[in-house]
Amino acid sequence: MTAVLFIHGFPFDHLLWRHQVTGLTRWQCLAPDLRGAGTSHAPAAADEYSMGTYADDLIALLDRAKISHAVVCGLSLSSCCAGFLSEFTRRFSVTRRRSPTHWR
Repeated sequence: MTAVLFIHGFPFDHLLWRHQVTGLTRWQCLAPDLRGAGTSHAPAAADEYSMGTYADDLIALLDRAKISHAVVCGLSLSSCCAGFLSEFTRRFSVTRRRSPTHWR
């Protein structure tokens, strides 16, 4: 089964992807909260929030779920994180959308 990792942008949480997750019943969908968002742990130190730490968190999530390859969907801020994932590993197929202000 193909896995899809949905990464929300700021200031949202995993609920941003609720319609996609419920609609893609043939795929294994993951839509976690990034650190500091929704129900996730919120470190106090600002240096614990970076594309690198977000990427590490997401890779750890996939490792725990024993997922070796995932399609990644990111929107806005999370498109940067998705791009970060695609540059450092061949584990991901990435689709990214920037916020509408970047489409001009």
